[in-house]
Amino acid sequence: CVCVCVFTCYWSFTFYSLYKNQIGDMGAETFADALRVNTTLTWLNLSQAWITTTGAVALANALTVNVTLKTLFLGSNKIEEEGGRAFVEMLKVNMMMTGLEFPHASISDALYVEIKVLLTDPVRAAWAAGEADTKPAREIPVEAKRSREGDDPA
Repeated sequence: CVCVCVFTCYWSFTFYSLYKNQIGDMGAETFADALRVNTTLTWLNLSQAWITTTGAVALANALTVNVTLKTLFLGSNKIEEEGGRAFVEMLKVNMMMTGLEFPHASISDALYVEIKVLLTDPVRAAWAAGEADTKPAREIPVEAKRSREGDDPA
């Protein structure tokens, strides 16, 4: 994938968008490998990139070790429950991620709410800003209804 080659060769990128590029799962997996070692990228848009649960899991796994990326958009991809669950597990480890959006994913309301609760935790914000020295310990309410308003990165 040419885009990933450019990404891995030019480490100074902080903002990168592959919006509507058809990288698919193979591109997402290659991008995930690059994210494992990248230390500059803070914002990434992979919306409408033909990514399925397979690519989403690869990205989530990579983000357990990448603490530089703070915002990831994955809107209008074919991400299902397993992919969403991988991001929940990533968010429990990676306290630097403060923005994760994937509207139009096929995940349950409970999982969507769990992701939103993890992302909006005030301790997460303090941790990401370098103002906290311990990770939050909390229970996640899963019965709340989700609201998709404001989730579109465009």
